[in-house]
Amino acid sequence: MAHPLDYLNSPKFEEQRKAYRVAITISPTHLVWVVIDMTGLSPGEALLGSKKISDQICLHESEYRTAICRDMLPICKDLSGGKVLKADEFNRRISLAEIKVKPANYGSAGCATLYYADGNLFGGRSIEVLLDGDLGHIKSQLIGNQVSAEDYAYLVRKPDAAEALAWLREAKTAGDRTITGGDGKGWRDAKAIAVVQELYDLGAVSVTAAEISGRIEQSKQQDTDRLIVQLPKDKQKRESLFGWEAKFARKFGWDPTTDDGQDYLLIWRD
Repeated sequence: MAHPLDYLNSPKFEEQRKAYRVAITISPTHLVWVVIDMTGLSPGEALLGSKKISDQICLHESEYRTAICRDMLPICKDLSGGKVLKADEFNRRISLAEIKVKPANYGSAGCATLYYADGNLFGGRSIEVLLDGDLGHIKSQLIGNQVSAEDYAYLVRKPDAAEALAWLREAKTAGDRTITGGDGKGWRDAKAIAVVQELYDLGAVSVTAAEISGRIEQSKQQDTDRLIVQLPKDKQKRESLFGWEAKFARKFGWDPTTDDGQDYLLIWRD
């Protein structure tokens, strides 16, 4: 059995939450953040307890997805004006982003809470999943108006993320770096570079390719379906970037993202 420090990749203390934040791998290309509330336990006890909880959550993650789909798919249909979305498509688009655990409460409701990124199904809001003492699903609910700046900042610092232009220009042959959706279509080669460059020309502070498949393994061929744009403060530049996103969103039948003063904008290429 791996030591918890190895398993949890050297936890770092998060002053704002008064908790430790660590990263675990639940698949070769999917990293998830674990936030550990150490109240009532020594650091070693809390780390061991968080490992036990995280192991169980990873084993049952597919069950949580099924429950989320059951709770949220009708809401998704209502918000999309009646547009029908199949369950397998819904499950493909949501992504476990964070596990919040309180090991001292293991065995009681509230010892763990899950947060899923919505794949732009609900305008960038997070899906919160409440668990009981046996880590069974209680309910799923939408929270927040958008993914927080803190969450986006972590996504762009993960090892499966890279500055988009530099990443695209790593390609040695055509198709080595692509921005594609579930249908296999998307932006490749010169087109992909042109899209990212356009975002910079409109005023983006940075454009990050996030959750890149094959990045951690340093595969020859790598792809992603999402770009994270760091937004400028300048009003005119923000209007240009949100205008670009609105045109892009409507093309896929989504509601455009509104400018609520956020720091980041998600471009999800489906």
